[in-house]
Amino acid sequence: MAKIRIVGDSSGYVEIAAPNAAGNNTLELPSGNTRLVGSDSAGNVSISGIVTAATFSGNVNSTGISTFTSGVVVSAGSTSAPSISPSGDSNTGIFFPSADTIAIAEGGVEALRINSSGNVGINSTIPSDLLDVGGTGSFGIGRADSNNYNIRVRAGTSGLSRFIAADTSDAGYLDYDHSSDSWIARTAGTERVRIDSSGRVTMPFQPAFMVRGDVTGSIGENAKFAFTSTSLDSKVTFDRLGNWSNANDRFTAPVTGVYHFYFGIYRQSATSTIFSLAPRVNNSQLSTADTFIFFTSATGESANTDDGMYGSFTLNLSANDYVELFMRGGAQTITVYSGHTFFGGHLVG
Repeated sequence: MAKIRIVGDSSGYVEIAAPNAAGNNTLELPSGNTRLVGSDSAGNVSISGIVTAATFSGNVNSTGISTFTSGVVVSAGSTSAPSISPSGDSNTGIFFPSADTIAIAEGGVEALRINSSGNVGINSTIPSDLLDVGGTGSFGIGRADSNNYNIRVRAGTSGLSRFIAADTSDAGYLDYDHSSDSWIARTAGTERVRIDSSGRVTMPFQPAFMVRGDVTGSIGENAKFAFTSTSLDSKVTFDRLGNWSNANDRFTAPVTGVYHFYFGIYRQSATSTIFSLAPRVNNSQLSTADTFIFFTSATGESANTDDGMYGSFTLNLSANDYVELFMRGGAQTITVYSGHTFFGGHLVG
């Protein structure tokens, strides 16, 4: 059997030599001045050849290609000193904080972790979901370019957590308000829908308006009740979302739906005149006219007696349909005090 003999001389050198009968098992070293293994004054070991199996307890620098057929075992490492790191950046790299867990540190701070369940945590050391992002920053999913996202999330534990399905201008997004435990949907930066902690929709899309006047004027046959004209001098009581037009004395439906309207006409100095009015949609009197025609009669009343007519109606409108109030054909001119005359409506649903 071949043996290795280590012999030292009086100068302190140790030589490794094979005995005369070396057999078939030999240790071959490179010829000339080439070293297989070397070390520097800091104790780092460098390998210039190919290593097929080895155990190292210190730092190892390989300048060539190293092939390990039986795997490589490293220490667990830590956040500040990962077990695998690049040269010159010892606090950045891969370490193993616990069994079946892999983590990455950057600058001595843990940045990413994959736990034993396969959950990925970014700024989260206890990921409970397939992707768990901690902290108060933001992240995007499915970013198509430098500005647009399929989903972008800005998370937080207080104030607002924002979920954006738009672009970085935050034009459209969904907010979760931690302080009131409510959800808020916005478009163009404006709140459109709010669901409170009891599940109530407290801020839906609510177009609504009411207009009136404050002077006396005359309205004749087939004339529109022009609340913005000089004869009626419109006073807009409210116009949520701006769907009433002062220029055209009309309400325009912003979305398709069922709308409820109401009105009141205060006539001054009534005689025996009978007058009637009806709404028009897109400047056309409705085909079911009898349902939407309103009459009042002063027959039998004394001259100069004031009276009024009040009513309401419901219409199924398409987006951009507009509604106006008109005197009907055949009606006589009446004198209207617009301070007690009004027209309003709102979206039912």
